[in-house]
Amino acid sequence: MHTISGWTVASLAAAITLALGITPAHASVGLRQLPGQGTVVAGHVAAGLPSSGTQAITIGNATDTGPASAVINWGSGTDINPTGTAGFNLGSSAHLTFNDGTGGQGAAVLNIDSTGNPSQIFGQLTGNGTSIFVANPNGIIVGSTARISSTANVGLIGNTLTSSGNFDGTAGSIAYTGTGGDVTVARGARVSGTTVLVAGGGNVNVDLSAFTGATGSTTLNAGVASANAGAGSADNSAAVLTTAGALPSGRRLAGFGSAGSALNTGTLTLGAYRVDGLFTNKGRLTLPATNGAIWNQGTLTSGKNATFSSLVNDGHLAGSSSIKVIRGDLVNNGTITGAPWINVIDGSITNTGQMLGVKYLSTQSDGFWQPGADYSVTNRGTISSNVELTIDANRTNHYLDQANTSTGSLVNTGTLQLAKGTNLQVKGWQDVYLGGKVQTGSGSTAQDVSASNPIRELISSAGGYNATDDTPTFWNDGVLTIATPLAVDGAIIHGRQVKILSDVLGVDSTGAPSGNLTIVAGSQMANDYAVTIGDGVTVSGHMISIKGPTYTVAPTDGRVTNPNVLLGGTLSATLIYLGDAGQPLSDVYSDPSGGLIFTSTVPRLTVAFTGTVGALPSPGLDFRHAYLPATVQRNVPLALALKPVAYNKASGSVNLLVSGSVNLVPPVYLNSPAIYGNGTAPVAANLPNTHLVLQASGNIGGASGRFYWPGYMYLGTVAKNADGSAAPATLGSGTISLGGPLSNVLPGSIDGGAGIEFATANPLALHGYTVTTNANSTISFGTDALTQQYANGTLGAGAFFGGTQNGDQVMYGALDPSMFTTDTPPAAQ
Repeated sequence: MHTISGWTVASLAAAITLALGITPAHASVGLRQLPGQGTVVAGHVAAGLPSSGTQAITIGNATDTGPASAVINWGSGTDINPTGTAGFNLGSSAHLTFNDGTGGQGAAVLNIDSTGNPSQIFGQLTGNGTSIFVANPNGIIVGSTARISSTANVGLIGNTLTSSGNFDGTAGSIAYTGTGGDVTVARGARVSGTTVLVAGGGNVNVDLSAFTGATGSTTLNAGVASANAGAGSADNSAAVLTTAGALPSGRRLAGFGSAGSALNTGTLTLGAYRVDGLFTNKGRLTLPATNGAIWNQGTLTSGKNATFSSLVNDGHLAGSSSIKVIRGDLVNNGTITGAPWINVIDGSITNTGQMLGVKYLSTQSDGFWQPGADYSVTNRGTISSNVELTIDANRTNHYLDQANTSTGSLVNTGTLQLAKGTNLQVKGWQDVYLGGKVQTGSGSTAQDVSASNPIRELISSAGGYNATDDTPTFWNDGVLTIATPLAVDGAIIHGRQVKILSDVLGVDSTGAPSGNLTIVAGSQMANDYAVTIGDGVTVSGHMISIKGPTYTVAPTDGRVTNPNVLLGGTLSATLIYLGDAGQPLSDVYSDPSGGLIFTSTVPRLTVAFTGTVGALPSPGLDFRHAYLPATVQRNVPLALALKPVAYNKASGSVNLLVSGSVNLVPPVYLNSPAIYGNGTAPVAANLPNTHLVLQASGNIGGASGRFYWPGYMYLGTVAKNADGSAAPATLGSGTISLGGPLSNVLPGSIDGGAGIEFATANPLALHGYTVTTNANSTISFGTDALTQQYANGTLGAGAFFGGTQNGDQVMYGALDPSMFTTDTPPAAQ
């Protein structure tokens, strides 16, 4: 229910009264009562004697050289019917005729009721060649039995007159303010004339079916002062214009104006019109292109590219091409059709009904934005497109970017529908919450999006952006949440914070894994994560990339650092990028249900990070169990490219458990300070020691070329569980092999604790390459037997190098046999 203002109750009561053909109760009028106690103020007037409720009055005479006009004041005069009841009233069995006395040149009469009571017309009022105007500042009631007709014009004016001295027989010569009484024309009445004017200073309540005649026009005004009223004649903003019924064929509305509000319960077609307040429709209403505030509870048809100052639709609104609301809100609880483009400027959109055939739905701000104003889009109903669908909450057209403090979020808990194989775009200057349902098709043919029924691409963004290239800047704390299952052939997901709480499956039209899914988030969150993949959720595709932003125009808020990630669910793809060199991540954590799955024959994982990659920290947990799990579904090795982009700034760690085999890809982009074999370096203390723990149930190999890691390395081949998954902290049957020289030297470091552990039961496949580690650091093996063979040179003779301090230098050369040690994993002891 909408609470608009107090006038609504009165308007509804008037509408019900009109619909029943009942007039409000006032002082009773006799059946044959005629107007009484009239004074001729101006003009030639000849009144015949009344007889049984019938009277004829002639306006003008033969001396008039043109159209004649007269003014009669009905109140306390003695010129006409001096013994009758004062005022201009007409009983249901009475008949008053005004005749033209000019011999056909035309006549007009202005009847002024000055009694202080409303005029009541229930009988027959006729103008033969004479225009009839009735003016009463206390209002006019035309009852259901009334018959008002003129071969010329008719006017019913319930306003306060400012002057009658300029009356020349035309409606335009009558001067009145915007205040006065009500005018009611009830259902069942008949009013006809070449033109009919109904004007009231208060409320105007008319049943349109009363205006008869094969041709002619009707003008309705409520609370509107006449153009000639003069200074100080203000309009009445409390006035209400109420219409019921429908105009008969042949009649047209020449004017429709209310200085206050309007209510239609009938059938009404308008051209240019004026309603300064709220226009409520409970019937059938057709509007032109330019409109004010509309509340539709019936059937509303708008002109092409229609504009409104505000719009509430509880009925059916049929648009034409587009709907625009300027500096007001759009609320739809009914049905909107025929408007593929819907735009609200400096306002919000709320939909609980149906918006059908919508292609582009947006809010925006312009130069009239209000500080802190919320220009959001909220959908709890259905928004349906026959093609692609874009919803934008004050993002694309956010006036003046950072200087504009208006906001705009998009919240969907309803249903979004679009054509199969097309794009869905959802954007918000602040937050985007994509819940509810996403479907293809519409009506009875609509189907939920699924692996067998995907859309083409999801494009989503929460937070500010660079207008120059549409990349996110995340000036705001925009949160993008996906809380409905999606199947897409690609996705772009931007947010200062991104929460994926339902499956996002990258598939092609056949349901096969496909598409690139890119997730871009803002800075690391202090008490949360920039990217969260919810528990049990699957995000899949051909390629999945999670990274930080890049900028053409960088924001200046100082918050732009590398995002952190929590994997409560699974990333499944051929290629997975956790950051890249230009847009690295900080921390990547997995909880017990999180992990990575690689689905094809060319799997690759790239990790570009500045912090920690592994399991959520847990006090007392053995480091071999603090892993991020990765499963390789095909019998091929995973290509693993590790890029600790801040290796010389802060320590970090990577801890991976791979079910399958893995090949380490040299991070060739890194301008590493590595030393391979013999060398020297100045003593350096407190260098960041970044840890790498890599366990695999298959083989661990090295791709061709030198491999450098800046700190401690643990490479372990582990056994398999019964289900084929890798069993951490065990010794398996796999082999560790090198594809080039291996070094983890932090040049000049004498801190220790930065050695290399080969946790394997099998000899290394060195292929003639060297292994170089840090000063005061050991090289360990998984069994005593292997340790002894490498220490005495039975295996790997001349392949292992370490460092010793010599004054202010660290000298790197052959590793001392005492630096070979054994570290058997706990589960293998």
